[in-house]
Amino acid sequence: MKVGVLSRHSVANYGSLWQAYALQTTIEKLGYDTTNINYTPSKEVGGALAKTLINVSRWRKNPVTRLAFLAYQYPSFLHTFSVFKRFRQYYLKETKEYTSSDQLKKDLPKVDLFCTGSDQVWNLLYDNKIDDTYFFDFLPDDKRRIAYAASFGGNKFEDSDIEKYANYLRKYDSISVREDSGIKILNEFGIDGMQVLDPTLLLSKEEWEKLLPDKQEKEEYILIYQLRPNKEFDNYAVELSKKTGLKLHRMSTMYFQKFKCGRFHYLPRPEEFLWYIKNAKCLLTDSFHGTCFAINFGTQFIEILPGRFNARNQSLLKVMGVEDRILTDYHDFSLYNEKIDWDNVDKIHTVQKEQSIEILKEMIERKQISLNP
Repeated sequence: MKVGVLSRHSVANYGSLWQAYALQTTIEKLGYDTTNINYTPSKEVGGALAKTLINVSRWRKNPVTRLAFLAYQYPSFLHTFSVFKRFRQYYLKETKEYTSSDQLKKDLPKVDLFCTGSDQVWNLLYDNKIDDTYFFDFLPDDKRRIAYAASFGGNKFEDSDIEKYANYLRKYDSISVREDSGIKILNEFGIDGMQVLDPTLLLSKEEWEKLLPDKQEKEEYILIYQLRPNKEFDNYAVELSKKTGLKLHRMSTMYFQKFKCGRFHYLPRPEEFLWYIKNAKCLLTDSFHGTCFAINFGTQFIEILPGRFNARNQSLLKVMGVEDRILTDYHDFSLYNEKIDWDNVDKIHTVQKEQSIEILKEMIERKQISLNP
């Protein structure tokens, strides 16, 4: 059997890349061939994402600011997309590239089972619209489909859309989602679902460590992996550095973060991204996948919730029993010294991982899924 996975794997983001790699690896370990359906919406290809984002940016208000935004961001997005495309070609098995649902409909990938993968596939995208492609709107009804760790993000569906998306989802053999909020949405649609771990949490620490480069860092450091602008986040990092005496290091795919606090590591290779997290004295992050890898490597972390995307971070921390890692007061620096009980986290992780992999296996094999209480 060959499984075709459709996820938001082509976004120039480390979490997007590694979740696709992890699900690909896990399915192959179960004994099945797999490929990533290489769908990249035309509005996200290369520098086109800059043109998409300008319409939801504060820079959209007049022609001058729009031009300034595009002049700076277009080449940056073009470069980052190109770099990540090379990363994908190295780590992922992919089909030919598709940029629309119509292209997929006319030339279906030759697979036996279609799987909606993880990340925010069922969430509102950059233009505040849902992409029906991730619901397999292009598939004929006789094609088998499942979903593993799909995410609605913080999405709330309009009443007029509920029946449309419920109809898409009723065509799935079985559905698993990443967040507890996803279960609630499915229930509102009248559909059953199971909560599972993000694919990045399905591989062992040792499997991730095999990918790490032979790299050295002379000084201990606090690592910043920040996806969203937040001045209070930046100020907190500076004060934490002063109080601990540790240097700040920052990594990002966005060059403008060079002008923020911390020694800057621009666009590190995916394996270096992992290395910086594993070797940090503490990770300061608003990133869901940054947190996943801190859990994988047993790296102390402090979580700063990322605004409207809070649901996925909170759900992960709840499952792993580390909700107390959320920073609730930007004047409170005590979390750094409050050590995580990694023995307890590892026990939870092991149980959740085994159950999630078993669910994935049973979905692929079309078996009756039964969960242990």
